Amino acid sequence: MNIKNNTANQLSKFPIGTQSKFSKSYQNVTQISNNLIDYEKRIQSLNNQCDNRSHLFTNQIHQNKILNHLGFVLRSHSLFYCSVPKVATRTLLTYMTYLHIRDEIIPSLANKSAISFKADYLNQMLSSAIKNDSMSLLSLFLSHLTMTTNKSNSTQLDLWSMYQKTALPYVRPRTLSDSSILFSKSFTRIIFVRHPFERLASAYVDKIATLSSEPFSIYDNLRRKICRKFPFFYLTSSEQNYYRTFRMVQNQRNEPCDKVIPTFEHFVTHIMFDSSQVDVHWQPYSTLCHACTMKYNFIGKYETIQEDLDLLRVQLGLNTTNWNTKNNFSTGKTKENYKLLYSKLPNHLICNLKHFYQEDFKLFNYQVEDYLIDNQKVQCSSQSYRRFSL
Repeated sequence: MNIKNNTANQLSKFPIGTQSKFSKSYQNVTQISNNLIDYEKRIQSLNNQCDNRSHLFTNQIHQNKILNHLGFVLRSHSLFYCSVPKVATRTLLTYMTYLHIRDEIIPSLANKSAISFKADYLNQMLSSAIKNDSMSLLSLFLSHLTMTTNKSNSTQLDLWSMYQKTALPYVRPRTLSDSSILFSKSFTRIIFVRHPFERLASAYVDKIATLSSEPFSIYDNLRRKICRKFPFFYLTSSEQNYYRTFRMVQNQRNEPCDKVIPTFEHFVTHIMFDSSQVDVHWQPYSTLCHACTMKYNFIGKYETIQEDLDLLRVQLGLNTTNWNTKNNFSTGKTKENYKLLYSKLPNHLICNLKHFYQEDFKLFNYQVEDYLIDNQKVQCSSQSYRRFSL
């Protein structure tokens, strides 16, 4: 079999780009060709599981706050990307931002039909003083973006904050005049997913078990709240008396629960039984990204992240030599550490998590047992589930 010809035929099934885009990239996609069948299986599995289920009408996309928070549109590439927190979002958001500036904003400036963006905010991010020269500012921003995929670089750009400040508003789905275009055959709808248990453990380690160096973090309040829920575990008698004496004191610096890091079990208990603690970093991505409505046709997985990013870069026409993503992602040792966290959870919490993430497991072919020590089976009854509904 001719690997290169077979690769071109398989790549042509994906909406991004054309066969000609890949003609110069064959030497880079021999490994990719071996994985294309897996990509097709992922898409087919999602379509089969979703069937005709749809929880969001296409005409509601403009008003959907979550999709407009996590979703990014590149008109120049007929592409929609839903960013799942804790699944290579920094790397993927860097790609989206780079292409948006290079292929949409800069050409629009050249054609005197400028797409709106906040030059002052970009200047602030770069600590530069480029005034009245948008082209130079954007070129400088592009050069910084190519460096941000290297973790060792000290000039990381906070792209999430930039989008929250609507510095580049044109990428949001709400700016589409007709959102039905997202579902046309020419559009690629991208999502990258991860084993639900690994994603939750990663969120815990990053957001809860690591104290922020920032003067204020929303997760500081969550840590304190969990600490106050289990005071006998974390506080001395005198510290517990502090809260009895000052009942209204909460979320204050220097209170006894300040700087306490809750255990993984207490964290899971809290988020499973407190409906106010829904957070995009651990909310099911099938819900966040409306998987059965969007019918994603490019599904990347954290477990094969390098291969999936390689394929995506080829399809997007990004020069792979400019984007160093090797060693940016968790290793097998990290996975084993995460497994240890789950080994300490009682069965009822495992069951609640299984129920909470059931759509993620089913739609994207993950197994609960993959994250349990020795792949042990977990037996769950209907009485085990006490989780609130999303």
